[in-house]
Amino acid sequence: LGLLTEFNFNPLPNSFTFSTLMDRTFTETKYRFTGAAPEYTTFYNKWWTWDRNYNLNWDLAKGLKFNFNAVNLAVIDEPEGAIDTDIKRQEIWENIKGFGRNKNYAHNFTLNYTLPFKMIPFLDWINSRATYNANYTWSAAALNTQSLGNVIQNGQDRTINVDMDFVKFYNKSDYLKKINGKSRSRTISPRNGSRTPGDKKQQGQDKEEEDKKDKDKEPGIAAKVILRPLMIIRKIRVNFSENFATVVPGYLPRTEYLGLTDRFQTPGWQFVSGLQPNIRSTDYYTSNDWLYSNWQWITPDVLLNQQVTQSYSQDIDARATLEPFNDFKIEVEARRSYSNFHSEDFRRNDLISTGSDRFQEEYEHLNARDVGSYTITYFAMNTLFDDNIRAMFQTFESNRSVIADRLAIEEGIVTPHSDSAQAAQGFPLGYGRVQQSVLIPAFLAAYTGQDANQVAVNADDTKELFKTIPRPNWRLTYNGLSKLKFLKDIFQSFNITHGYKSTLTVNTFQTELLFSSNDPTRENPETGDFYSRFEIPDIVITEALSPLIGVDVKTQNGMSLRAEAKRSRNLQMSFVDNGLNETKTSEFVLGFGYRIKGFKLPFMKSVPGDDDKPLTPGSGGRSSRGGGLSSSNRNNGDLDISFDFSLRDDVTWRHLLDADVLEPTRGTRAITISPAAEYQLNKQLSLRFFFDYRRTIPKVSQSFPITNTQAGITVRFTLN
Repeated sequence: LGLLTEFNFNPLPNSFTFSTLMDRTFTETKYRFTGAAPEYTTFYNKWWTWDRNYNLNWDLAKGLKFNFNAVNLAVIDEPEGAIDTDIKRQEIWENIKGFGRNKNYAHNFTLNYTLPFKMIPFLDWINSRATYNANYTWSAAALNTQSLGNVIQNGQDRTINVDMDFVKFYNKSDYLKKINGKSRSRTISPRNGSRTPGDKKQQGQDKEEEDKKDKDKEPGIAAKVILRPLMIIRKIRVNFSENFATVVPGYLPRTEYLGLTDRFQTPGWQFVSGLQPNIRSTDYYTSNDWLYSNWQWITPDVLLNQQVTQSYSQDIDARATLEPFNDFKIEVEARRSYSNFHSEDFRRNDLISTGSDRFQEEYEHLNARDVGSYTITYFAMNTLFDDNIRAMFQTFESNRSVIADRLAIEEGIVTPHSDSAQAAQGFPLGYGRVQQSVLIPAFLAAYTGQDANQVAVNADDTKELFKTIPRPNWRLTYNGLSKLKFLKDIFQSFNITHGYKSTLTVNTFQTELLFSSNDPTRENPETGDFYSRFEIPDIVITEALSPLIGVDVKTQNGMSLRAEAKRSRNLQMSFVDNGLNETKTSEFVLGFGYRIKGFKLPFMKSVPGDDDKPLTPGSGGRSSRGGGLSSSNRNNGDLDISFDFSLRDDVTWRHLLDADVLEPTRGTRAITISPAAEYQLNKQLSLRFFFDYRRTIPKVSQSFPITNTQAGITVRFTLN
């Protein structure tokens, strides 16, 4: 019944509002020029606008909400000069009756839908929401450039959010709920009054029966050990979003109702609803080509120079919380981000047009270009700890011939490379040593530890690259050691952490203007290689074990200890100069802290005679005379001691293909030691003694070792 109520359709909108604003400015200015005719001495400034706003809110169902709002900006055109005749007044009224001349129309609507999982008993642990947002805009051309046409544009945003609480799902079983819950100790409160021997006997029998029932209900240790790890998944969250936008200049039709004209046919319900027209280059001059099919809408003026644009972006973010057992948490994350911006000229070709009449064949797609970016979470830890970087780069170089042969077989090419030197090395026609479709899979295979014979390849290298599935990154946290019986009296907290994060990024890719889909085997005359569909300047892989292992301990007596080992790598492969910049960093951090309460500095003397004054029991350090603090406690404060140490080593190596060059371009080895002590004299005054030592040893000969040392005392006085 609840599910049917959730889908209950509401036939009437919740609210509809309409507002209109008409604003007229009329200025008449006369200049007293001697002998000049009135038409040369009187000037008029007119501006008459009419704005209309519409808003509709409609809860179509309990979880389905619709919102629509539109804005129409129009102007009332007035005749020239003074409005002093009935004909001019009639012309103005005719313009008002026609709702003026539209200058701009824009609308957007949002559709929100919350899926009714909460109404389904066995699915109420899932929360999901979908949103569709669309917009449309029509902008009129200026009166002096009406031949260039108007501009229409639309946009569309789609999002889906899903949250799954698996703990709530497991707890639907009372038995599993007890395994998920923390064990509770049962206490029996004594009853008032004395008990007879019969009462005590009955109490003992009741207690035995109650213990037996609890024993039957409570899961045993074996059940907890077996079933708890099976409930490792605790939460999953997935966010998915897509954004589209299209701009079409040179659009001739005007706007009437809801941005449409020609009996609601132009530019179509799909366009004003945010759906994207097909202007992909693969469908040029076919029935699926939206621009070419609707060429009558586009201005015949060959001076149109504004481009048609279409953008698209997609973001996927998935997160999961895993917990094999209590206090051991694993956060897993996977992300993907992709964007593409397409631009082109679609206009009448003045070299083809022969007269005032226009034809479909005169319209052409020109200067098509795509630009975009791409980022995903990645995994390359297989080679992170391999310090033989020269051998790894040589593997990359040798992978190229394997990849080239696979591409040649896939494309049916048996001809050797046009360059004799590369042909002698076994490279096939079009797929040489620096061809992009060869380099990308060869690079990824080498630095992820994959076999070059197994890695995915494609003549359109970006097609396989953009199909890469995001790899999980993770962070582990365990804080259960301090809760163990034999350790909880020693440690206040004992946290162990580990994390891995990696991304693969294509900062930008753009259309190779010399590539032709009609002739994909067109060769670059300089290299003898086939042109790639997209130019990718570089690919960047970053990864970090941050930390590889981290320990953060606090003891019951005020001591703290922190230790972390980190390791990271950055690979930037350039396909412009065919060089690889490889940066490797390792770091060890150690921190120690200890607080000594009631510490007495040796040079802080007590007031004579006060130390011998007896303290009354339970006085808490107060003298029996006067009730004030004793001098010994007045001069005792807390002493905070800290010691920080770090050792960091990072170096950047420069590799060049086929050059056997391996040299560090930058890098340092840095040691930092920072002990400090802070003493709190009282609430207002504190002293801090510090010493900072840092030594940097460069990895390149152009730099020099640097040592920085600082030491001193800081006095801090705080005003109340």
